[in-house]
Amino acid sequence: MADRRGKRAYDPRKTQVNILSVQSSKGLEFRSVIFIGIGQVDTSETQAAQNMKLLYVGMTRAKERLLITASARNEFTERLGTMTGDACAVA
Repeated sequence: MADRRGKRAYDPRKTQVNILSVQSSKGLEFRSVIFIGIGQVDTSETQAAQNMKLLYVGMTRAKERLLITASARNEFTERLGTMTGDACAVA
């Protein structure tokens, strides 16, 4: 797992799970990216645009697989459900 050193501690040659903030993942790519709890993201008028940009950055880090989970509905989960159709199940 990457520690507080962020990108400096990440080694793509190692088989390991890395837990990174979206901000620290800029410029990196991963075979799989998992977002947990998108339904809990702040969608207030002041934060929605910034959080949407961060979500986009994180999603584009995935080279092969992207998994997004949500335990609640919000603007982000609704938009993802609309954009992905049958590929995304919003419960």
